[in-house]
Amino acid sequence: MSCKALGRIKELGEFQIPPLDKTACALYNYLKMKVKVKNGSEGAALLQFKKYVRSQGLKWTQQRELIGSLFLSKRSHLSAQEVYDEVRKKDRRVGYSTVYRTLKLAVDAGLVSERRFGPDETLFEPATEEKHHDHLICKKCGRIIEFENAKIEDLQQEVAREKNFEIRERRLILYGYCSKCHQRRRRQ
Repeated sequence: MSCKALGRIKELGEFQIPPLDKTACALYNYLKMKVKVKNGSEGAALLQFKKYVRSQGLKWTQQRELIGSLFLSKRSHLSAQEVYDEVRKKDRRVGYSTVYRTLKLAVDAGLVSERRFGPDETLFEPATEEKHHDHLICKKCGRIIEFENAKIEDLQQEVAREKNFEIRERRLILYGYCSKCHQRRRRQ
């Protein structure tokens, strides 16, 4: 579809793009072909990210749009390398440092959580307003299982009250073997 056919304003998700601007028109056509931004929470999160980037005096680029769209639609734990690999399938011009800096910006914006699962493993996951969750990590295959447990949450709060301690951040990571790897270990 040409820009003239778009009318005065064409909407893509929650982003309004005026077709009279050649740059905006090119961006619209690029996004239309490369990325499908959902009208759900990913679209709202992407709009929030765009506003944050601009509030920092930075440009909102096609590359940041692509990285944000792909990452926010995944809803899982991904390394910067995994995000980079996915983005490169859509646009070979995007560099690893651009992916990493964009993820860090999303962390600063509060839209992405950075999780360190060991000294050499940092994964990113979309920040949600869902309940706090913890992680089980398989030492053999690296599988990450998220879980919620009200008893654990209550116990943490109880310990904090007993110690007159205000919790600001918490993280529980349990390492072991998933069911598949546990069964393989038992057979050996």
